[in-house]
Amino acid sequence: MTHHRLKLLPQALLAAMVVTPLAFAQQAATPQKVEKIEVTGSNIKRVDAESSAPIQIITAEDLRKSGVTTISEALRNLPVANAGSLNDLATSNSFAIGSSSISLRGLGASATLVLLNGRRLANYGFANGGQQQFVNLDTIPFAAIERIEILKDGASAIYGSEAMAGVINVILRKDFTGAEAGGTYSINSDSEFKTWRANGALGFGDLARDKYNVLLSLDHFARERTTFRQTEPFLTRSVYRDIFGTGTALSSFAIPGNYRRIAGTNTAIIPAGGLAAPGCTPVVGTGCLYDQFKEIDIVPKATRDTAFLKATWDITANLSAFGEASFAKTKTEFQTAPINIGELNTSWFNVQTLGFNTINVRFAPGNPNNPYPFPVGFRHRFAELGNRITNVDTEAKRVVAGLKGIAGTWDWEVGGVHMTSNTGAVYHGQVRASALKDLIANGVYNFLNPSANSAATLASVSPAPKNIGDSKMQIIDAKASSELMQMSGGAMAVAVGLEHRKETLNASPDTLFQTGDVVGFGASSASGNRNVTSGYAELSVPFLKNVETQFALRRDKFSDYGSSTTPKVGIKWKAL
Repeated sequence: MTHHRLKLLPQALLAAMVVTPLAFAQQAATPQKVEKIEVTGSNIKRVDAESSAPIQIITAEDLRKSGVTTISEALRNLPVANAGSLNDLATSNSFAIGSSSISLRGLGASATLVLLNGRRLANYGFANGGQQQFVNLDTIPFAAIERIEILKDGASAIYGSEAMAGVINVILRKDFTGAEAGGTYSINSDSEFKTWRANGALGFGDLARDKYNVLLSLDHFARERTTFRQTEPFLTRSVYRDIFGTGTALSSFAIPGNYRRIAGTNTAIIPAGGLAAPGCTPVVGTGCLYDQFKEIDIVPKATRDTAFLKATWDITANLSAFGEASFAKTKTEFQTAPINIGELNTSWFNVQTLGFNTINVRFAPGNPNNPYPFPVGFRHRFAELGNRITNVDTEAKRVVAGLKGIAGTWDWEVGGVHMTSNTGAVYHGQVRASALKDLIANGVYNFLNPSANSAATLASVSPAPKNIGDSKMQIIDAKASSELMQMSGGAMAVAVGLEHRKETLNASPDTLFQTGDVVGFGASSASGNRNVTSGYAELSVPFLKNVETQFALRRDKFSDYGSSTTPKVGIKWKAL
């Protein structure tokens, strides 16, 4: 894989770029107030960037040098994210199609809390496995990242039960002045796996001088479709079978199809139209075969557009206001070979009846699709319906506003968040079982000349059903921290906080999915909301210069579950 990085610098910006280092140099000579920061895994603000929690940091420079193009790609390279993560490349058959998630320590994405600038994000509209909710990483503005902090330890006493496996805290840029634009383009030596990225940022207002700063960051990502067939001979069909378990390289569900004589058992393949039929790859004794791998995506087509706006205003020396707004729109298109159904029962689970639906293609003598005087089955690939294409569109919106300041020895902050995530998935080229069964029984569907079927007939067999998943969350929070006293190892510090949030989920699969009427699919609906009220406290006690102890306690009250109390004791020893 070769990478080509482009820096786009308009001439109008050159003067600003030349002046900027001089301005920074002048500011450096001015004494600055030492600012305390909050480290992931603790609510106590401190000057030391280390706490008792094990944290790994990935900077924006690390991301640039690694050549990764997505957050999920960067995180999946970590040893701690060794199992249970999703990426949009391989979710075409997943309940959570078109998404990317991260699972720390193999405990699942629902046990890994993802934060943006220290606050929660709305969950993806579809649940993985129909049960596990998680944050879709693809909606986070990649170009605006300053660093990613990975807490590789349970933090339920600090953040709640979702942080059982750990925390991913994505910190975005702040206090940026000037303008920049850039882009990347990547492709391998065989002109495959093409990706593009273009991004820009504009910032104005210096906090130290102007008492305000506004930052706008835009990012566009595009990825071209790559099929398995395009990768040959890099990947052979046998390798693909070994990796993905897809069975034989060539399929007897061909174009045209194959008859099989039914005499108690399925025997004697009889190619429709003979081995010389157009589109037939003949194999003596097997019939016409179809190379399905030319249609299967290894990398699906995708586009992602994100925008991030942040504003900060220092009202007084000890009081400031802040606001954030982000918008993300992602589109992913999954494509594979036309659906195939044959003489053997195709079965799939029906969640409403808790049983299995089945369908097969068999013709009795006298059926217009059976030219023989005996019962036959037919292995048909529905090329007349086109490739199976699933389009997944997601829109994620998030608005944050708050105040923070200093009151005596206390650092405090209050804020509110409103966020939504809306996902829709449309399925083209699938088959409605009830319609096809009726057409097979009455001989209306023309299997011998599929192109002769009317548009109305094809539409009744393949109606393009849609799934919709909406997730929403509102949060109000307040927290404060202070140093209590000096000890031999440093300052004893405490943090306290309150949080109230409302979570809403509405998963609305198409009625055809809910009734199990789409071949191979089943789905169930879900709708509800809950309120969660939490209070927490944390105490840092540095008994010795190189030993720090953390005590934490969190109480959560759920409107649909009850209450839970989570304690924590952590000890950090700096050996050297």
